[in-house]
Amino acid sequence: MKLLLNHNSHSNLIWFCAALTIAFEISALLATSCYAESIEKTSRDGDVVFTVTASNNTAKVAESLQLELTITAPEGTKVSLPVVGEQLGEWDVIGHSDSLDIPNENQRIWVRGLTIETIQTGEIEIPSIEIRWIAKGSDVGSAQSLASKPLVIRIARVLEEQADLTKFRDIRSVVDVPVPEKKDTASWPQIASLIGGVFACGALAYAFVAVRRRRPKITARQWAINEVDTFVASDSFKSGESEVVLLKLGNTLRSYIDFEFGVSAPMQTTEELLAQVSNMPSISDESSKRIHEVLTTADQTKFAGLELTKDRLADLVKQTREAILEPSLGKEAA
Repeated sequence: MKLLLNHNSHSNLIWFCAALTIAFEISALLATSCYAESIEKTSRDGDVVFTVTASNNTAKVAESLQLELTITAPEGTKVSLPVVGEQLGEWDVIGHSDSLDIPNENQRIWVRGLTIETIQTGEIEIPSIEIRWIAKGSDVGSAQSLASKPLVIRIARVLEEQADLTKFRDIRSVVDVPVPEKKDTASWPQIASLIGGVFACGALAYAFVAVRRRRPKITARQWAINEVDTFVASDSFKSGESEVVLLKLGNTLRSYIDFEFGVSAPMQTTEELLAQVSNMPSISDESSKRIHEVLTTADQTKFAGLELTKDRLADLVKQTREAILEPSLGKEAA
């Protein structure tokens, strides 16, 4: 009978520990989600309205957030969104989608959705994002910019309020304590240790997955050439869609210059960027001319509706590749 009672007490304890562990995990999730709510900020320049909305104002390490950029402008306005990179401040950009130039009565709407995450903790800022726009009937030189307001998201550790193992306390003097009698059932410290072990293992696994999810790095040149090669095989290039082709080539060149030389090319006007490129010793005169032709033609196509032949588009693709691959431009590809 005594053996049966002991067996039942151990079984009950195991079930109790399992239920308590699940309860703790659910509580940890609810602690973050109960206070999570969307957050948005709006910037305005005349009739152009730029709103940035984050799906939650709190999240956990490596937990994905949805960021939505919405621009509303009068019909006929030309809007240019920045190139989507792999990083947005302290955030990793792991996906995006665009719904551009959507008609809405006498207005147009541009929507960009970004999926972002970070392995940083604390109050992490989503930085300001700048768009450029040109009013109906205006020329390229009259482009204006509008920047969003930063958002601050609280990123919690997987386990909050844990002891900091890098900080040590002073060693106390020896104290005699009575030796407790051995009991058949587990004590509360043992239960607490078990729960702590479960959470610690979960934290390590979560951190390991977060690190593994980070994408391998390639050189800026390799990335840019891959982008061009992929686009040349697309239906847009084969069908000769001038605006789509030139937008892609221009964005690829801007991103390449940004990644390779640390120049904020996506945020500059074409005139500002070309002036800076022409004065960079690491970019040859020939490459500067190629970049100038691609970017200015892209602006003419986007803002003036210039239509190009397939042969002309192919020539601009060739010039883009040569500008990226020229030995004097940037570092040698690995």
